[in-house]
Amino acid sequence: RFYLDNQFDPNLVDQMYAKLVESSFETGQHMQVARWKGEPVGLFICKKVQTYDSYSGLRVAPLRFLVIDRKYRNMKIAQHLFLYMLAYARQRSDLVSTGLESHNIASMNLHAKLGFRFNHSHSIYHWHSLSK
Repeated sequence: RFYLDNQFDPNLVDQMYAKLVESSFETGQHMQVARWKGEPVGLFICKKVQTYDSYSGLRVAPLRFLVIDRKYRNMKIAQHLFLYMLAYARQRSDLVSTGLESHNIASMNLHAKLGFRFNHSHSIYHWHSLSK
C-alpha cells in the first residue's frame, strides 16, 4: 500500500520492506524463497506460530508477507509458494490467518482459490502533515 501513496518516496519504501525481511530473518520467522533458474524471484514470510492459552491453546500461524518479482508474475509462482507455506503452517497450527490489500485483486483471487474465506475488514489511512 505504501507504493500507492505518492507521498512516500519509493526508495524509502524499498528500504522499509528490506528491513521487514531482515527483521523477519533475525527473529526466526519462517521464510520460503522461490527460485527460477537459481535466482530468487519470490519470498513468503510466516510469523512464528502463536499459542493462545486463553483459547484452549489455539495455535495460529499468521502469514505475513508474499512478494513476487514483477518479471515473474503470472507464472503461478505465488500459488506454488502459497501452497508450500500453507502445508508448512497447517502442520504446526490449528488456524492459518492472512491478510491482503483490498485493491490487490490477484491476491484476493488467490486467497479465494486456496479456500480462504473473508472474515473482517479494516481500513488504514495515511495522514501526512503539510508542514515538513
